[in-house]
Amino acid sequence: MPRFRSTGREVAFSLIEITLALGITSFTLISLLGLMAVATNAEKEARIDTTLGMIVTQSLSRFTDGGLYSELSSGMEYYKYDGTLATKTADYYFECQIFVDAPSLGTPELLLKAKQITFKINWPYAAPSPNQQIFTTTLAEY
Repeated sequence: MPRFRSTGREVAFSLIEITLALGITSFTLISLLGLMAVATNAEKEARIDTTLGMIVTQSLSRFTDGGLYSELSSGMEYYKYDGTLATKTADYYFECQIFVDAPSLGTPELLLKAKQITFKINWPYAAPSPNQQIFTTTLAEY
């Protein structure tokens, strides 16, 4: 059976090497945590932008798909966080003001059949200084 000889010195990591490894690991973990905060904020903004698009699409489709073009008028609508129409005050997250006007440009024939619609959406509802997004489109009845 072979015997191992000791050279008198054990091989191991020095304190400096361990400190450097811990420093590099700590820096990496802190950087990753910072990136997670940025990614979470970007995800929230993307979700809000998607919801705003859904709100405008739903509002327009109620009038165009339902044949209610002639009933399109200015008003106020309230939506939940998921973008669906809210029925109770407690569920509101988005406030959507709709302004219906005659378009400012176009042929006389188009001006008679067209409506310019502006959606001014504020969120969160009833906040002291809410976020705001404005969408404008022109619809024409054929």
